[in-house]
Amino acid sequence: MSVLEDGSLEVAFNYESTKNILPFLLMFGRHVKILSPQWLKNEYRNEIKFIYES
Repeated sequence: MSVLEDGSLEVAFNYESTKNILPFLLMFGRHVKILSPQWLKNEYRNEIKFIYES
């Protein structure tokens, strides 16, 4: 974990790829920005869009 100049945190972690990590990320609300991997970034955006449209 590192603190960026704007005061935000950059966090890298390992997780089991067979587990759904989206609920974990969603609990941080709008304070999450996924930098990589791209497939997770896409899934996160799709989930947010689904929630918004429901």
